[in-house]
Amino acid sequence: MGWKQTQQIALKSWINTQEWDVFGALNFSSLHHIGNADRDDVCGKMWRSYFGAVDHALYGKQRKNQSRFQRVVFVQYGGNNDYPHVHFLAKSPINTEEFCIILNAIWASMYTSSARPVSNEVTPTIKQTGAIGYGLHEFYRLEDKTLDLRLSNFSQYAPHVCVRDDALARLKQQATLKNQVLARLEFPNHVQAAQARKDRRER
Repeated sequence: MGWKQTQQIALKSWINTQEWDVFGALNFSSLHHIGNADRDDVCGKMWRSYFGAVDHALYGKQRKNQSRFQRVVFVQYGGNNDYPHVHFLAKSPINTEEFCIILNAIWASMYTSSARPVSNEVTPTIKQTGAIGYGLHEFYRLEDKTLDLRLSNFSQYAPHVCVRDDALARLKQQATLKNQVLARLEFPNHVQAAQARKDRRER
């Protein structure tokens, strides 16, 4: 067994020690305004801003370290290395279905280059081991860069932090009403598509 395979197996085992109830994909509709030279940096800043906005809505602004919801984030670039996007596993700090819907709507609302809700996919986790494997499927090319520790927040010993009572309302303030409606309409289609992919893999 090669070292890459050994490392990938170790990462899968480490991530699988926790139970994740959300699996998501956030895409771009266009990258024409991002130059090739700084594309990784610009996309990274956009993803950090997105997850930071969600954290802030959930927990409020804190004087010390900002509380962050539990997640592992995988950066991928596609077969031709020209399509940056992220997949993530997360633990819902609020109702899982509502969290999935609003995460999609917030990303779609943040940037003109963000994909619309139909082209992202945030659903309850159908099969955790399959989701982890898919998140790491570009590992052989990207190695440990595919698991972005700056975007992730994964600690087995992190103290439990309660979200704000108005967390969902604050999350909704980060998304347009149009994208909230579209994300809610697309949610059952995305769940159905995720289930169909799982069924095909297990045939």
